[in-house]
Amino acid sequence: MSYKSSKFILLIILTAFFFRGVFLVAVFPIFRGQDEARHYNTIQYLANDKQEKCQNELNKRGLESEQNKRDLSTYRYSDEIRETALVSQNKQIRGNYYDKVVFTNSVNGLKEKEFKQQQHSKVQRFCPPDIATSMFNKDNLGIYHKSLKSVENLLAKKNIFIRYDVMRIISVLAGVVFLYLAYGIFITVGFSKKQSLILTAIISFQPKLAIYFTNINYDVFLIPFWTAFVLVGVRILKSGWNIWRAFGLLILLFLGVKTKPTAIALLGLAVYLIIYSLWTKRKQIKNSKALLVGVGIVSLLGLYLLLKRVEVLTLFTNSNFGLYLTKSLSKVYGSSRDYWGAISWNGSVLSATYVKIIWFIEWVAWFGLGIWLAETRSLQDCRDRVSAKVSVKYLWFMLASIVVLQIGVRVADWKIFSERGALALGTPGRYWLPNIVPHFVLLAMGLRVVAGFFENKRLREKYFELSLLVLLIIMILYWSYEVFDVVIPRFYL
Repeated sequence: MSYKSSKFILLIILTAFFFRGVFLVAVFPIFRGQDEARHYNTIQYLANDKQEKCQNELNKRGLESEQNKRDLSTYRYSDEIRETALVSQNKQIRGNYYDKVVFTNSVNGLKEKEFKQQQHSKVQRFCPPDIATSMFNKDNLGIYHKSLKSVENLLAKKNIFIRYDVMRIISVLAGVVFLYLAYGIFITVGFSKKQSLILTAIISFQPKLAIYFTNINYDVFLIPFWTAFVLVGVRILKSGWNIWRAFGLLILLFLGVKTKPTAIALLGLAVYLIIYSLWTKRKQIKNSKALLVGVGIVSLLGLYLLLKRVEVLTLFTNSNFGLYLTKSLSKVYGSSRDYWGAISWNGSVLSATYVKIIWFIEWVAWFGLGIWLAETRSLQDCRDRVSAKVSVKYLWFMLASIVVLQIGVRVADWKIFSERGALALGTPGRYWLPNIVPHFVLLAMGLRVVAGFFENKRLREKYFELSLLVLLIIMILYWSYEVFDVVIPRFYL
C-alpha cells in the first residue's frame, strides 16, 4: 500500500483520530462528559442486576429518594460512583464548570490511597435508580448499555477508573467506525477520493464530535448507526434496491431505535427512499400511481400509530405550539454554537470568532446551493457543470435526513415543554450530530457550486479543493485551541 494511496491516507486519518481520542480520554476527569455519570450508572445497574433488590428496598422504605442537583449525597447512584465523584473532586456530578483538580506533592492524588483501600458498593441502594432509559425496549434499557454491561463484568476486579476509561476508549473506536462510514458516503455521492479524504479529515477535527466520541453516552452508538443508514440510502439512490440493502436499512433502523428513541426518525427517511424510488421509475412500473398512494396511506397510518405510541397525539390539540416555537427558535443561535463545539467555560472571544468564520463559510455554501436549485437559464451552465458528478438527488436526500431528525427532536422537546411549561429538554447542538455527514455533504456541494463559476475545469476543481483545505486548517486550529487553551486549563491550570 503506497503512502500516497487513498487507503493509506484514510488509515492515517483514522489512526490520528483514535490517538487524539485516547489523549482526550486521559485529559477529561471522570464523570465530566455529557451525562456520563448517569450512563455509567445505567451500565453498572445492569451489570450488577440489582433491579429486584432495588425494588425490594423501595418497598421496604415506602418512598422514593429525591435528587437535589446541588447535593451530591442525594444522587440515586451506586456508592462507588458517588464516592469516586467525591474523591476525584467532582463535587457536582452533572457538571460544575469551575472545579479544578487539586494536586498533591506525591505520586498519589488527593485521598487516592485511602480510596483504593476501600471497597465501595456497586449496588443501587437508592430507588428508583437514576438511569438512562429507552422507551422502545421491553425493559426500557438500550443496546448501548447492555453491550457495555459485559465490559463492566469483565473488568469487575479492576478499579473504577480503569473500567471507566476502557469504556471511553470503546467510544473512540465507535468514532473511528463513524469516520470510515463518512468517507464511504462522500465517495458514493460523487466526490473524488482526494476531496472525500479532506472532508473526512475536517469532520475528524470538529471539536464537538471529537470530544463527544470520548464520552460514555449512547449517542456514540446512535451516530454511527444513523450514518450507516445514510450510507445505505445513498447506495440505493446510486445503484437501486436489492435484498441486502433493504435488509441493511431494517437492521440499522432496529439497532438505532434500540439504542435511542431518536432513531425512530429514520422511518421517515426510509419512506422518503421508497417514495423517491417509485416516483423516479413511475414510467417503468405498472400502477405506479396506485403504489405511491398506497405507500402514502400506509405511511400516514404508521405515523398515527407511532405518535399514539409515544403519547404525543394530544400535542396537536394543544394551543401552546406558537409559544413553544418562539422560545425554541430563540435557542437556535446557542444550539449552533454548541454544535460547532464552542465551549463557554472561560467566555473566550476566540471560540466565538472561530464559529463565526465557520458560519460565514456555511452561508457561502448555502448561497451556492441556492444557485444550484435556481431555474434561471443564465445559471444553467453552472448547475450542469457542478451536478455532473454530484447529483441533485443526493442533495434532497441529505436535506430529508436533516429534516426528519429535526422534526423528531422538536416534537420530543415540545412534549416536554407542554408537560413542564419550560424548555426542560431543549435542543442542544449535540442532538444534531447524527446528521453531521449530511450537513458536510451539503456544505461541500454548495462550495463546489461557487467554485463552478470558474470557466476552466481544472481551475474549478483547484479552488473547490482549496476551499476544503482552508476549512480543514480552520478546524484543526479550532480543535487545538479548544483542547489546549480551554479544556486543559479549565481542569488543570
